[in-house]
Amino acid sequence: RTDSLAQFGVEEAIERGKEYKRIGADVIFIEAPKTIDEMELISKEIKAPLLANMIEEGITPNLTADQLRKMGFRMVVFPLSALYSATFAIKQTLQTLKKTGTTKELKNKMMNMTDIDWKNND
Repeated sequence: RTDSLAQFGVEEAIERGKEYKRIGADVIFIEAPKTIDEMELISKEIKAPLLANMIEEGITPNLTADQLRKMGFRMVVFPLSALYSATFAIKQTLQTLKKTGTTKELKNKMMNMTDIDWKNND
C-alpha cells in the first residue's frame, strides 16, 4: 500500500507500486486515485494484482466490481458500506421510535428473533 499519491502525485505512486512488486508484494494498493484516468493509468503501468478501495463519497470514483475488473483491478474492498447501511438503519429506527413511540411500522425492515441463527457460530 502506498498513500503517496496525495502528496507526490500519481507518477510517484506508480513508481512505488512497481518497486513493491519488484521486491515481492503480492498485491499493490495505490490509495485514493481521484479520477478514472488515474485508475486506468495505475492499471496500465503496474503489472501486478491491484486492489481498489471503494468508499461511498470518498476521493476515488465509486465504480462497480465489474467496471474495476475490466479496468484491470483484481480485488476490491467496500470497507464502510455495511457500516454506513447499518448506521442509516439505526438512525431511521431511532427517529421512528422518537416520533411514534414504537417501531411497529419498521417491522418488515428488521430481522427478528427467528431470523437469527443463535446456534451457528459462523
